[in-house]
Amino acid sequence: MPKKIEDYELIEECGRGGYGTVYRAKGPVGNIVALKKISTCGNSYERELQALESYQRCCDHDAMLKIFHVSSPRDDYFYYTMELADNLAEGTGKYVPWTLKKYLETKPEKRLNTGEAIEMTRQLLEGLAHIHSKGLIHRDIKPANIIWVNGRAKLGDIGLMANDGSVTRSAGSEGFIPPESSGIKLNSPEADVYAFCRVVYCAVSGRDVSSYPRFDLTDDLAQNGKALIQIINRSKKIRSVADIQAILDKDEPKINEADAKKEDEGIAQRILKVGAAATAVTAAFVAGVYVGKNK
Repeated sequence: MPKKIEDYELIEECGRGGYGTVYRAKGPVGNIVALKKISTCGNSYERELQALESYQRCCDHDAMLKIFHVSSPRDDYFYYTMELADNLAEGTGKYVPWTLKKYLETKPEKRLNTGEAIEMTRQLLEGLAHIHSKGLIHRDIKPANIIWVNGRAKLGDIGLMANDGSVTRSAGSEGFIPPESSGIKLNSPEADVYAFCRVVYCAVSGRDVSSYPRFDLTDDLAQNGKALIQIINRSKKIRSVADIQAILDKDEPKINEADAKKEDEGIAQRILKVGAAATAVTAAFVAGVYVGKNK
């Protein structure tokens, strides 16, 4: 690991991916930041530079991850600095970036409680709504790319961000990309929303996205998480951030009710069995989420 990059002292490596390496670094005035170094070998770095250029149009919002500095390309790399994720291992002498993926791994049941999940969902929706309002799409929403900064959940890893309609090559991670049968166009705000709903599923189910739609209906979720269940069950029908916000605010999004009821009933039948009585209660609750509300 290099000791310095220009005026930044590199403290430790805290992440590595196909396009670059992220370090915890100390700036010239002693500020601690995340610094991402990206190789300029090949053409892939141009995509990230374009993403940064697009992202800087909207990152001044409180809900957005802040970018502090973007360097000019050097002979073999360029870098940029941004807000550092909170430390999930605070007090241990180690630094572990606070991502949703890592946070879930610390939980005994690998899931958030309902209060945490709703708070995270609202905070992330504010950022996603701002991105979409600027004509941008994130294109890689998943638990590993959700971080906490100063106690607030934010969308991270903006390296695949693009202008809506400006890209033709698909992006994203398996399980978070809408299938062709969904009718959702890839590289669109709707595709971001689909991935977001799958993130909510991972956060409250304690399961990998590949297990969708199975989950155990806990007492906490049954009593306090009606909106979260609706978001999970209707993820193929929801098309916008406003639809999700409407569910959280206990207002109906504009979704065909007959199709939604049919989908809810089908999902109820596939929920993981935890005993005959529990299964009956679970199916009745999930299938009746909207029926009861519309009486």
